[in-house]
Amino acid sequence: MQTFITHTRGLLILCVLIFTARNVNAQAQGDRSLPYLVHKGMKPKVNKNVSIAASDSSNVTLIGFFATGTEANNVAVKDTIAYVADGTLGVLVIDISDPANPTQIGVYGNRYAYDIVVSGNYAYVLTYFDNGLAIIDISNSSMPFEAGFMNLPGIPQGIFLSGNYVYVADGSSGLRIIDISDPTNPTEAGFYDDNFNANGVSVSGNYAYVADVMDGLTIIDISDPVNPVETGSYVTPLIAEDVAVSGNYAYIANGDSLRIIDISDPFNPTETGYYGTDSYALDVKESGNYAYLAAEYAGIRIIDISDPINPNEAGYYVFGNGAYDVAVGVAVRGNYIYAAVYGGLYILRNDLVTGIHDNLENLPEAFRLAQNYPNPFNPETTIPFVLSGSPLFRVRVEIYNILGQRVRSLLNTVMPGGEHSVRWDGRNDGGNPVASGVYIYRLRVSTAGVKGNGAARGGVYQHTRKMVLLR
Repeated sequence: MQTFITHTRGLLILCVLIFTARNVNAQAQGDRSLPYLVHKGMKPKVNKNVSIAASDSSNVTLIGFFATGTEANNVAVKDTIAYVADGTLGVLVIDISDPANPTQIGVYGNRYAYDIVVSGNYAYVLTYFDNGLAIIDISNSSMPFEAGFMNLPGIPQGIFLSGNYVYVADGSSGLRIIDISDPTNPTEAGFYDDNFNANGVSVSGNYAYVADVMDGLTIIDISDPVNPVETGSYVTPLIAEDVAVSGNYAYIANGDSLRIIDISDPFNPTETGYYGTDSYALDVKESGNYAYLAAEYAGIRIIDISDPINPNEAGYYVFGNGAYDVAVGVAVRGNYIYAAVYGGLYILRNDLVTGIHDNLENLPEAFRLAQNYPNPFNPETTIPFVLSGSPLFRVRVEIYNILGQRVRSLLNTVMPGGEHSVRWDGRNDGGNPVASGVYIYRLRVSTAGVKGNGAARGGVYQHTRKMVLLR
């Protein structure tokens, strides 16, 4: 038996932990599983009819709430479904097609879920107690089931999916690279474990960027997944909890701040700016000109990162000051923010953006989305686009209203290069005519993981344009 005192999320808690299966001092590791387990053991049952009024907010509007009554640890969103990694209930499948009225349609409850990413027909879930990676088949959202599982040597903290590999920040066991080309039989391709403690991970190109607890940011060359090699690092103050990467910058949820690191030279990363938060930052996502922090009792903080030297807070939403008002995970789609908070899933709207993030800075000229014709139109219009530079592409064309809500999916298929077009008849996915107004159409192109392209490569590119329907 070991008795010690640990400072967890601003509270001084006396913890008596019995380690029978693991002789591990979780406090020394900095593993986030410790606070989660402590809170889990101490919380009373929550009333599912809790009030969802915010104590404070700026440029963010509460849209909907789904009460779990337990620990919503993190969330991933795909199309109109949110997948909540819950510390007691497992993976909750929530229909968010009506953001004001999220509804549970399925659950996978065999394991305690900690973090989650979703791609295609599978959810990839980090579990604790049994410490592993569970691969859940979500092709039928109402009946998810486990397709594969593998144990991990450490206490998994963070997950990122790229191509045929899942990258796991596995606590004191470092970075583990898992081959998921066969979801029923995940296998470890390689690992990097050189006396560092991995809390979060993000991947861009040939590099993995790891939030390394006490040592800040560690950059690892993963061009050969079997033999990953460290290229550089940058030590940040306090504890590096999570990391998001976009372009030449890494954004680190680091104790009570957001740290912005220039990674244009992976051998010599340098800090360009930081912004202090009111509470401990646990999770970070980047979208457009904003970084979104899940910051405990300070709620969701939106940081304008358009100037990486001088980031500034642009908005926030504080859930309250009760035991269940702790923001621990966040996902972003368009202008919607999905916050995993102890006790449930909050759906918020970022009132600073119109809804659809346009990755023009990453869009090569090989991919081109042209203006629709005719425009304005009634009752239908043609949307042309060009693909070149690869044998096959995964292509999606979708229509959104000005609130960022998806109206119609026109294409979701694999296509060859060349000139293409798709027609929209002014109807939604239910076949009903939509009202007159401004609509946004988005082309989303990916080459990674498409059969026939060889090894997974490339990235995800998207471009949006506006059109007007006049009835």
